[in-house]
Amino acid sequence: MNSFGTSFILSDYGGTHDPHIGGTITGCPADIEIDFEFIQSELARRAPSQHPNSTQRREPDHVEFLSGIENGKTTGAPIEFRIQNEDVQPNKAMLHVIKPSHASYTYKIKYGITDNSGTGRASARQTACRVVGGAIAKLYLKKFGIEIHAWEKGKGRREKGEKFLLLSEEKVADGDLSASDGRGDDGDTFGALVHCTIKNLPAGLGEPVYDKFDARLAYAMLSINACKGFEIGKGFEAANMKGSEYNDIQNPDFSFQSNNDGGVQAGITNGQEVYFSVAFKPVPTLQMKQSTIDFDGKSTTYIGNNRNDRCVAPRVLPVVEAMAALVVADFMLS
Repeated sequence: MNSFGTSFILSDYGGTHDPHIGGTITGCPADIEIDFEFIQSELARRAPSQHPNSTQRREPDHVEFLSGIENGKTTGAPIEFRIQNEDVQPNKAMLHVIKPSHASYTYKIKYGITDNSGTGRASARQTACRVVGGAIAKLYLKKFGIEIHAWEKGKGRREKGEKFLLLSEEKVADGDLSASDGRGDDGDTFGALVHCTIKNLPAGLGEPVYDKFDARLAYAMLSINACKGFEIGKGFEAANMKGSEYNDIQNPDFSFQSNNDGGVQAGITNGQEVYFSVAFKPVPTLQMKQSTIDFDGKSTTYIGNNRNDRCVAPRVLPVVEAMAALVVADFMLS
């Protein structure tokens, strides 16, 4: 399944070791002004950087548009784009090793691959295509005043007591991690918790019963690499609340006294700010030895290199925003 959306549709192709990745956006209305600098800035947020948790792979992620845009505006025709992979260096030493918690085994079972060269589509490299599609969606939503903002609030904890790395602040707490790189010296990785808000949404978006706004939003977020959890509004906290504490009471002018539902009721937006959270597991590629098996089932060890992130944050933030923008644009056009 390489497409997302029903009216505003992103279809993409390519993997981490292919010459290009790219895609096609269909359903974008005509006469949308395209800010190429904005699109490139969104890609720059996702691209490898000097952040201590970022991969050492160097990709400029310059996007080239091939159709659907003339004189700086969309034509209404499909928008085709591509991004060149410029720093392709597969880890050949680990080619035949089943990577723990990766796509190695499930792709072997489903598609019959015989080594990791067949898992490139599962790489987070693909998320650059999502960011391009999301940036176009944001430019469309801009005329409605809709704003989307994601930020990271997770902590990567280590086993030694309660000392942890504050990923969002890029600094070391209690001196337990290596101050030289802010990531620790044992090659381990970290999970992250990302929060996101969607402001100025109109009421009425969402289709009962099986295409609710929050259901589609959850589907979009859980499609992102390493995502393992989603909640909207009070989410799991609501399980420990009483109805008298939770209910969003309305005033005579129909305004709300609270927003515990996170801006969505019965699967339909109610005009309040939509807010949700997304949990990401630790990046599975560690720069430390892990026991595993090879593609033939023989015991071996796996160790990654510095061409993998230590945490999905902060690079995942524009991806979360992009997927939210695709959901909103799709419902607006529906």
